[in-house]
Amino acid sequence: MDDAEATNKKLDMVMIKLDEANVMIANSKAEICSRDGKISKMKKYTDDVKTSLKELMDDYNTALNEVNNLKPRVGELENEVTRQNGVISDMAMGNKEALRQVHEHYESKLEIYKTAYNELLQKSY
Repeated sequence: MDDAEATNKKLDMVMIKLDEANVMIANSKAEICSRDGKISKMKKYTDDVKTSLKELMDDYNTALNEVNNLKPRVGELENEVTRQNGVISDMAMGNKEALRQVHEHYESKLEIYKTAYNELLQKSY
């Protein structure tokens, strides 16, 4: 019976080691499944980031095209403002000159009236 007991004991030891190995295999499978889940989540996150980046790049390119399309119009408007400022300045100078001439005209008339008034005053005394 010693041999049978020894063999049974060895068999029990082998079975225990087999059970331990099966537990380790099951744990490894669970860990692999868990990692697979994490990898899937990371892949989805990466895909979402790529999609967002593509949308942002599309928006950026659209905005850049709009800016490039508006630049010539901005230049045209700046030139128009410069031209209109020149016209306004010329008109202001013209108005200033017209006011100066009106002032001179009435000043000379006033001088004539003063002179005539003074002559009348001298004649009446």
